[in-house]
Amino acid sequence: MLIKTSSNSVIPTCMFILCLLFLPALAGAEAIIPVPQNLIGTWQVTSVLIDTGATRRLHVQYNDPALKGRLLRISSERLISDISFDDSITCLKAKSMSITAAALIKNSMGWRGVDPQIPTPKDYGLPLAANAPVEVLRLMGKEGLWCDELGRDGGIMGAWIIVLPGGGLAMRWYDESILILNRQPANAKPTASFNCSKAATPVEKTICGSVDLASFDLSIMESYTDALMFYKKGDDPEGLKRLKAAQREWLKKRNACGTNAACLKKSMRKQLNVLSEPEKFSPLE
Repeated sequence: MLIKTSSNSVIPTCMFILCLLFLPALAGAEAIIPVPQNLIGTWQVTSVLIDTGATRRLHVQYNDPALKGRLLRISSERLISDISFDDSITCLKAKSMSITAAALIKNSMGWRGVDPQIPTPKDYGLPLAANAPVEVLRLMGKEGLWCDELGRDGGIMGAWIIVLPGGGLAMRWYDESILILNRQPANAKPTASFNCSKAATPVEKTICGSVDLASFDLSIMESYTDALMFYKKGDDPEGLKRLKAAQREWLKKRNACGTNAACLKKSMRKQLNVLSEPEKFSPLE
């Protein structure tokens, strides 16, 4: 299975988010446990954290709208995510290990090219003291998609999940980012980019009938607004013109989905990938 990132690169799923590669010394401390009850439920990405001292431009940005609002559903047997394409994993068990927050960041996140080389939990805005012990969890899937291998150079690669003080989750994600997830209430109401009480078209009513679709709609609006600012700040009227034209064209295609929720979700997910790279609308040199 492969995952396409928003930069159009193709990464094996196992190497992208699903393999956790622990230091040999740490791997021995792992324990196999049932999927913890405190993980079971529906979780929503409420913020996206990055290393504030990073020395390179990260593809994933702070509170990236392409990721913020996405849902992760965990049961005792299955994990389903709309964070990336085709994430449906049958989970049979979980593995747990204890490590300090500082060691977790040191051994799993990218180092910098200048001093201080090693980021800390504080650099990511995590509400954890450096020496605080944390339980690191990973889910093991039926088809081996959540892998159990040792890395070439040691270290912790791929996705991990920790429970934060207060009950939220932190999950390591692509490009040295960390997703903060909070449990979604059972009575959660859809919040779109428009007033759902005034929804008139079949598309608007379908979006307002789904928390998933409404969150994607809101992310589209935020990403489009960011892209507009990109061109306005860059004094690039031609790029701005192309962006607006492309958005109008996309809206026509999206509206053609009508009440087909799967079609709408697929369309919005693709457009989020497009809007995450606004520079592509600038005229070619």
